[in-house]
Amino acid sequence: MGALIEPDVKGGTGHWLSIRGRFAQKVVDYVVVDEALRVLALVELDDATHDAARDAERDAITAQAGYVTLGYASRAKPDIATLRADLVDCEPVAVAAQRR
Repeated sequence: MGALIEPDVKGGTGHWLSIRGRFAQKVVDYVVVDEALRVLALVELDDATHDAARDAERDAITAQAGYVTLGYASRAKPDIATLRADLVDCEPVAVAAQRR
């Protein structure tokens, strides 16, 4: 997630590094982008190794950065039609920004 998010914090380099350290080593399964490579949503495929508390922390971090996270069971991966429908329902940040 460190490639997607930069903390917007004040308080010097040490403070910035401590905030970034909370998410820099976390990963998302997929990133959905539009033709201009703007992030529309993050996709998480949950299996038996996923922990609800850690997932909630990740989702809070990505939401603060303005990203929508879509979660699916790893055994029931979404097809393109499902992703499109879910993207319309959540109105990703890039789509909302284009409408302004």
